Amino acid sequence: MSNRPNVELGGSSVDLISTMSEGNPSALRVLMQIIQKNPLEGMMDVLYLDDMNIRSTQIWYGYKKFCNQNLNLYVDKIRARDPEMVEYINECAREDCSGNQVPIAVTSGGSYGARPYETL
Repeated sequence: MSNRPNVELGGSSVDLISTMSEGNPSALRVLMQIIQKNPLEGMMDVLYLDDMNIRSTQIWYGYKKFCNQNLNLYVDKIRARDPEMVEYINECAREDCSGNQVPIAVTSGGSYGARPYETL
């Protein structure tokens, strides 16, 4: 199991987006759209994703597959910490990563050392 690095709250928005996207260009694009829409609220939304242990491909699953690329809907789901979206993201991971240990999305409490993993 590899641990995800913690978000540095004193860092720049570039650092935050880089950490959260984990090198995934699709996730990077979504995070940039969230922040460009409303910089201050967007930064909070990205931190909510961190607390939900949603990063990289998981960001894309939520945006592309669950919310059909509707950014406003995705932001609403993030802010609501929508349990249906969380379960959907985990189901996508189960399908894509069967047999591997991967981080799972949660509705809250996924930040700073409490990052849950599951063998799928």
